Amino acid sequence: PKSVVLACLDGPSDTLTEHLRAKPELEELRIEAASLGNVGASHVAAELVESTSLRELTVAHCRVADRGCARLASLISSNPLTLIDLSGNRIGPEGVRALSAALKGRAGKLTLLLDENPLVSTPPREGVNALAELCETLSTYDEVTLGLSACGLRFDSNTSVSGRKLLDTIISFRSVDLSYNGLDDACAQYLARALRTPPQRLDLRHNPVSAEGERVLVDAWKMNGGNGRILALDAAPMNAPAALADVTVETFDDADDAPAATPARVVVSAAKPARVVVSAAKAEAPAEPEEPASSPAEPEA
Repeated sequence: PKSVVLACLDGPSDTLTEHLRAKPELEELRIEAASLGNVGASHVAAELVESTSLRELTVAHCRVADRGCARLASLISSNPLTLIDLSGNRIGPEGVRALSAALKGRAGKLTLLLDENPLVSTPPREGVNALAELCETLSTYDEVTLGLSACGLRFDSNTSVSGRKLLDTIISFRSVDLSYNGLDDACAQYLARALRTPPQRLDLRHNPVSAEGERVLVDAWKMNGGNGRILALDAAPMNAPAALADVTVETFDDADDAPAATPARVVVSAAKPARVVVSAAKAEAPAEPEEPASSPAEPEA
């Protein structure tokens, strides 16, 4: 593809402008680990204002906040974007609303990565409402992959109607990453009740879900035809829920590296980065798990 890849920029630069203007039919733009901020993001949007061919936009770990996110969102209406990666920035509810407005009424396939952004802060109502609105907007797409890891989500018995609506919509997407949030047993039980057709992948690792909560969710996952889909949890093989006692355990460095011919499976993750793939095949002795890596620091709420 006709792409521009730029990393470690310190704000808007002549190099950035030169690259963007040299590729009027740009299809992919990746800017990572740059000190762009809102000013730099606005500069990028201004240089691409006439673009109609952009398919993949990555502006990750670039200190972009709500105003910069809104400027980047202005590129959505005129470009056939299938990947928007804004992870690791400073985007909050206003930025989420700008994305929601720009994505409204569109269809097709979309990967939207908003991991490691303070989408939900204290008090959480505004952030949860904005995310619920975004997910409702995304429901018009044929296929959605959504990254909401480490974004401050909490779910307990007092969760608002908007929070429940958010989960109801999320589980209809193809793939969802909810790892490193504050989703507890109440969330697992709610998801178990709401499941109809499980996503191809649901990542709930590094959330405060107990073994009992995992057991309830795994039971519902399997009951609703999820054996061919990936459910990533924190349970190590030796502590796997009783619901998994009748399955084979295999370990891979990454769940996506499992052989294509492997039978339909549910995945339960050990400590990151190891993965434990739980297959629906005949039970055998579990494989030895890899040494767990040290977990990253918990994100601030």
